[in-house]
Amino acid sequence: MTTAPPRITIAECKEPCRAVTFWSTETFTLTIQFQGRPEPQEVALSKQLDRRFGIETLPYRIVLGNIEVMLEKVDLIQSIDIYTNIDQWQRARLSVLPTHLQNALVAFDVEYDGNHIASLEVPHTIIWDDTSQQLALCLGAPSVPARWYAVADTVFFGLADDCRLCEVRCTQVAIQTGVTGHVIQG
Repeated sequence: MTTAPPRITIAECKEPCRAVTFWSTETFTLTIQFQGRPEPQEVALSKQLDRRFGIETLPYRIVLGNIEVMLEKVDLIQSIDIYTNIDQWQRARLSVLPTHLQNALVAFDVEYDGNHIASLEVPHTIIWDDTSQQLALCLGAPSVPARWYAVADTVFFGLADDCRLCEVRCTQVAIQTGVTGHVIQG
């Protein structure tokens, strides 16, 4: 298994989807769900054909240690689940994101097995900025993203110079500790 974060391929999209972040104190899981993602025309056609002929396709899953990324297709993120303890998050001020970011569909450059699963042991850190209500999931060795992309209305991917994902940033996050099943971002 590799310890480097995955490389990302970017495709421009006209409108970002909506992201909803959900915290469960029972399972210690932070879930980011992506809703209303515009699908490329070939994906919509593929779905229609699969339904018509009764073909069930496995979703794609990327396991990055205790982080799971679920994808409907290789470039359609459904959710990101982070299995974490909120007490282990670092508290720090996060940098301001650039304005006017490109909306993007992202594809992870990983090798999937026969069950559509890719596994990488990527070290990560979670940083919580209560003042700006932002949460950062930093992957791999500490680095400053060279480029930022909007993958949803409140979720942004920061890429290093070599196009590796080095940060996932969630904005408009208001965490209430001790509350189970609470939507923390809308």
